[in-house]
Amino acid sequence: MLKKINSENKAFQSSIGTKITIDSSESKIIIIKETKLNKSFYEDADFLISLIHRYSEVLSEAGINIPKTHETLSENHSIITKSEFAGEGILEMMDSDKLESTVIETDIFYQIIEILKSVKLSKIDFDPHPKNYVIKNGRLSYVDLTPPWLPEYYELRLKYANQDERKVLEDFFGCMHYEEMGFHLAGDLVKIDEKNVAHMPLIHKTMTKEGLIDSNYDYFKSKYELIIQKERLREDKNIFLI
Repeated sequence: MLKKINSENKAFQSSIGTKITIDSSESKIIIIKETKLNKSFYEDADFLISLIHRYSEVLSEAGINIPKTHETLSENHSIITKSEFAGEGILEMMDSDKLESTVIETDIFYQIIEILKSVKLSKIDFDPHPKNYVIKNGRLSYVDLTPPWLPEYYELRLKYANQDERKVLEDFFGCMHYEEMGFHLAGDLVKIDEKNVAHMPLIHKTMTKEGLIDSNYDYFKSKYELIIQKERLREDKNIFLI
């Protein structure tokens, strides 16, 4: 049985141009993710799939839990990935009225921090946005492998960028650098809910205590605000990624 996921449900939000459906016709629930390609990438679908496979391997080798993928293919100018269901989204737990209790009363935020520490240790570029995680039986999995944040993907995307887009994209890709993880996550929390600014001292304190960042609060604030600026500039200019 195929079910289309309600795009208004925060538990299943994904990228623009991506459709997610659930196939529950077999013994295991399968998540089918269809990502439409920009026409510039039509001839690069197979190469992108190879990069997605490699990025998946890189994350697994770093100890990051990702769902088992049964198949990845290109069809009708889209990349389709079929993976095992790995849990429900956690995005609603990052709203301003829930974030403090999420940090203090659960281990979810600490699991994210541990994932990001592994990313830094393994020097992997990564998108730490909370929408990219799901939880099942108390364990987080990372579910967003498109785009695959690898040098070969950056090179491919920049090949199709015009002069105005290139600087914006280079700055945006820099936000995925492993050294930016704590600042990037903080910026994403503010983008999810602007009222989360009030929780940034708690976030800074927690990240510092757990060894994800080592900076004073003013520097922390300036960094996450700059990442928000860079991400919003790409969004405002509607520059595609894949």
